Amino acid sequence: MFNARKNNVSAVNGEAGTGTAVAAVDKKESKVSQDRLSQFYDLKTRIHRKLVEQLDLTSLSNDSQELREEVRQVVTELAEEENAILNFGERQRLISEVLDETFGFGPLEVLLADPTTSAILVQGAPEHSRVGGAYP
Repeated sequence: MFNARKNNVSAVNGEAGTGTAVAAVDKKESKVSQDRLSQFYDLKTRIHRKLVEQLDLTSLSNDSQELREEVRQVVTELAEEENAILNFGERQRLISEVLDETFGFGPLEVLLADPTTSAILVQGAPEHSRVGGAYP
């Protein structure tokens, strides 16, 4: 990887070298990023399934905020049981996404919470857009 980056610097400085090595490195890094994202969503799916299996709705509180906190605790414990290597931000994102899917509209929650969103158009499962911009 170091040599590929060195070749890119040489090419930028006008020395011999091509950008193909850098493109290969970028492609490899993109593949790693896609694999990591796939692992994250697989983990989220497993935790969501376990959550549904474990939840005893009759024993949970009727207070929506208290209920959300109880479920947050269960999701946190399930994430720890999975022994997944997640940094703090990834763990918080995982918990937030599972809670949004459990109590709300999943990925649309971010758009619904945004006061600048005036309309939401769902074009397919992975794509969402809003008036005034796109949502990744």
